[in-house]
Amino acid sequence: MTRYIFWDQIPERRFLDVTIEDVDAEEVVLVRDSAYDVTGILLVMAAIKASNGEVDAGVSYVENDNSVDLWDDGTNVLTLAVDSDGEVTLQRTAGTLTFDVTLRMAWY
Repeated sequence: MTRYIFWDQIPERRFLDVTIEDVDAEEVVLVRDSAYDVTGILLVMAAIKASNGEVDAGVSYVENDNSVDLWDDGTNVLTLAVDSDGEVTLQRTAGTLTFDVTLRMAWY
């Protein structure tokens, strides 16, 4: 089952601040394919706390039809992806940890 995290359609809005708890292998949709989705590039600032107590933060970008690993400790991987239609998803793609994630995103 997919979780959905997104705002009501507000014209011209191309940013999102969100906190998601317990991110695991279940896909979380942050920005759905719509009139205001990602059409070129997504910039993201992330603060992450893993279920083992470790923390990390960083700034990344990802273009359509690509992904970026926000967390990779060699066993556990947390991936932010933008598909070719501009939908943005977050999920653990390897390992067993869960993650509490705060994101600030802006895009075109």
